[in-house]
Amino acid sequence: MTLITSLGDHGIFWLLLAAVLFAVPRTRLMGACMLVSIGIGFLLGNVALKNLIARDRPCWLDPTVQLLVQVPRDYSFPSGHTLVSFEGGVTIFMFNRKWGIPALMLAVLIAFSRMYLFVHFPTDVLAGMALGIIIAWSVARTAKRMSTAKDISTAKDISTSKGMGTASGMGTAKGSEENQRQDDERLTE
Repeated sequence: MTLITSLGDHGIFWLLLAAVLFAVPRTRLMGACMLVSIGIGFLLGNVALKNLIARDRPCWLDPTVQLLVQVPRDYSFPSGHTLVSFEGGVTIFMFNRKWGIPALMLAVLIAFSRMYLFVHFPTDVLAGMALGIIIAWSVARTAKRMSTAKDISTAKDISTSKGMGTASGMGTAKGSEENQRQDDERLTE
């Protein structure tokens, strides 16, 4: 369990994965979404909520328990390991279900490890899950919509420039109306 929980330490595993995804042109949007999600989650979860709620960890309440990991120094609610893991897993799932399922399974294992190792209460983990899911889903959905809108806008610019002669009344190319209709159909699919 210590190896599994260490994958969530400081979000390094998920940040490195996001950087690799961002570096590959085909997965750049996925990587960007993961980086943005992790940034939002860090600010909201680790900086704001942990300090605002200031909930003690279970291991602080019973110091007689011998931990298998170092005693964390920050507050408990929400679980940062769980938050970043679900941001990563959900982001991947939103873009590629085949990769997303193992990523989400890893996120669940990391979340469970936090309770098993006695450094989080179940509610800390549930809050981290919920926050991670909401943030990652919102960021990915927004990015996909913006990306689609940009693609549609670019395609419309291209299709209107093809029919420029017709639109400006400077002549008609054979089949240009048919080309315009086909372009419009592709945009609405």
